[in-house]
Amino acid sequence: MMKIGFALSIALAFATQGCVQQAEDIEIAAALPTADGVRIALPTEATTAKGESYLLGEVADYYRVTRDLSRTFNAGAAWVLIVVNAVVQYPPTTVEGNVYTWGPGSDALDPADWRLTVTANDDGTYDWALD
Repeated sequence: MMKIGFALSIALAFATQGCVQQAEDIEIAAALPTADGVRIALPTEATTAKGESYLLGEVADYYRVTRDLSRTFNAGAAWVLIVVNAVVQYPPTTVEGNVYTWGPGSDALDPADWRLTVTANDDGTYDWALD
């Protein structure tokens, strides 16, 4: 059931992208990190330059743990970045100098409020926080 809800929220986020007013005054969406930018990459198969496998026996237990943790981190980071990308497609709620804020916001029965704060730095970089 959890996987269906997650897949549904992802599909809905992508489906509504075309119906949203873009924030025209800033390029925050382009400045946010991408899932590929924060992804932990692990080799899926160890091979030599000749295509021969390095694997001589079983896969090490610590490799399995590392692989599983990396997959969990990558999925969580991708989910957060999809949500942030959907939020910045709307105009900011408030703009105070170089600080752009979306939210706080929540639905009626949500247990928590959310807020995205993006600060445009003088050197052309951005700092952002999702609370």
